[in-house]
Amino acid sequence: MVVQFEDGKSLLLDIAQKAEITFDGLSEARLELLPPFVQLVEQVGPWWTFEVYAPSRGKIFLGTIRFREKEKKRDMHLRVKKSEPVASFAPVHPLLPEQEFSFPSAKGTLFLHPGEHLFSRGSFTSAFFHLRGEERLTVVVNEGEAVRFEGVEEGRVEGITFFHRGKQKGNVVLVLGGRVEFVGCAFIGGVQEKMSWMGNGVVVARGAQALFRRCVFAENEGAGMVVEKGAQVVVERSLFFRNGREGVFVRRGGRAVIDHSVFRENAWGISLARGAFGEVRNSTVEENSLGGILISREGQGAFCRNRIENHSVGVVQGSESSIRWEENVLSENTHDFLIE
Repeated sequence: MVVQFEDGKSLLLDIAQKAEITFDGLSEARLELLPPFVQLVEQVGPWWTFEVYAPSRGKIFLGTIRFREKEKKRDMHLRVKKSEPVASFAPVHPLLPEQEFSFPSAKGTLFLHPGEHLFSRGSFTSAFFHLRGEERLTVVVNEGEAVRFEGVEEGRVEGITFFHRGKQKGNVVLVLGGRVEFVGCAFIGGVQEKMSWMGNGVVVARGAQALFRRCVFAENEGAGMVVEKGAQVVVERSLFFRNGREGVFVRRGGRAVIDHSVFRENAWGISLARGAFGEVRNSTVEENSLGGILISREGQGAFCRNRIENHSVGVVQGSESSIRWEENVLSENTHDFLIE
């Protein structure tokens, strides 16, 4: 669950046992106070992720999560109660590969059994859903775009490989608006069309916010991921491998935060277009055919504790761009750093 942080806001969570909640909008904050039923999981850029535990049934826990940002105190108040069991329907709906599936009707938690699932009708538009598979064994295939998530208020996708099969031009997955989290997923086989945006593993657009944890973006003719204007992504512990263009391409007005990830044998590892923002930390960028990192004119970035190795050029920085550079290692590049 991703929530835009608002100082003084109260939030009621009704959960079965425990839940993850991510606060967005705290790029320069430090944590000062946690209630005993909340535990910090990780912090990446402006995103802070916590695990919240439910009390015994019939009780409500009250607590405050407190940050300090530019010497100003900022609080978010939590009320947590344990949800009542629902006996009228099963909480998890299993789906076998041979079953037909209609996206708009999907609600709640849907478990996809191992095998190949062909999703051929429409977009995934349910307000809330949890789409779950068995990692490396559950595959969603299509001869064009595999899945489109459109305007989803809160979605989580776990353990699914999305695969574009055939020669039809297309991206593998589109995230258009809303908030979706992908955990342990793969995006493979996008087919490019000349002079178009197709052929990418994932395209995040229309102001969408997306989190990717332990994901693989591989063998796409375009980029592993494209972040469009107004969209925001967080990428953690993921692999971008043998994509025909960039591992990650952030367009003007897009924003990407990348941590503990690997970019190998793409054209460029990471590319920031004019007016884009990227933060890359604790990552490895190596053996990409054109170069490691490209920051175009007026691009903005922060690069900390990364390894950038084995390129014709490690980093290209355009004029009027602005970057923060801390504790990075450049080695075995023909040219480590070029400023244009």
